Amino acid sequence: MEPGEPSLLAQIFEILFEALVAAALIALAVTALLAAVRLIREIFSRKGKSPAKEEGAFEDKVENLERGKRKQKEKPEGSLWERMGKALSPEERIRRIYRKVLEKERASLKEEEWAVLATKATPRECCAALFPEEGDLAQEFARLYEKARYGRGLCGGEDVKKARKLADGLHR
Repeated sequence: MEPGEPSLLAQIFEILFEALVAAALIALAVTALLAAVRLIREIFSRKGKSPAKEEGAFEDKVENLERGKRKQKEKPEGSLWERMGKALSPEERIRRIYRKVLEKERASLKEEEWAVLATKATPRECCAALFPEEGDLAQEFARLYEKARYGRGLCGGEDVKKARKLADGLHR
């Protein structure tokens, strides 16, 4: 052994110390990762839950049912198309109403005129051309369609009712 070189025992202690520090750092990193995962799960699992809902979470539901008095599945009312129409967003419903109104009025135009209107006209120009007698009513209908088409979620149930009312007024 040379005079400046550490002893064998010192080298073993140094290796053990480095391994211990590395293990501690790995354990700390794993613990932090698990805590972050738990926190994220807690945030997403608590969303929408209230303490009142959690109180009865562990009750046995089977014991509370009376024999022979089970709830029957309710059959949905209306046809498939009516149920699908209710499931659509207000914007989609207004856009569907607009398309149906234009399709009904399409017969009053020549095919060339319809092709120009359908491809190059704005909704306001299209409504003005199809309904020249109902100027204000047609413009309000077109404005409502534009709100539904380009408004990004600004429409509500009242707008759908208004669109239906305007569509009925245009078909008189």
